[in-house]
Amino acid sequence: MTAALWHEVRRWASLGIDKRASSYDPASQRLFMGRTYLFECFRCGYRAWVSGGAGAGEHFAVQTIVCADCKELYDAVTEFKAAADTVAGGGNKTAPRFAAVLNRLPPRGARPRLKFKPACPVSPLHRVRAWNRPDKCPKCGMFMEQNGLPFRLWD
Repeated sequence: MTAALWHEVRRWASLGIDKRASSYDPASQRLFMGRTYLFECFRCGYRAWVSGGAGAGEHFAVQTIVCADCKELYDAVTEFKAAADTVAGGGNKTAPRFAAVLNRLPPRGARPRLKFKPACPVSPLHRVRAWNRPDKCPKCGMFMEQNGLPFRLWD
């Protein structure tokens, strides 16, 4: 193995990227794998398991939002690949919950992406805004700390 090839293999391994993996896109040089982190507020003790901003997997994408009415952080689904029969039937206008999309199998056949506006999962009438790390705690206003390791990897 040549020295240049060895350094390339070591560089990809240090980034955790396997070029043979099906979820690797060489054109954009990014993994289609979303991450969920634990965010903690050390002042009031509030904890949230969210992506901390915009996150995308191969089958769906989320945006972390803060609801001004609930005073909670949520991962709102902003787009996902739907089955062809769902789109043909008119589909649903409201975004599914993060847990529902996370726990479903990928659809077969043609998979158009449905896009949604971020909304609170408790009530679509609540006031929400995008929350990107580092940002403030929804309960007390102090900046929240991100745990170094992802809590969950999702596709």
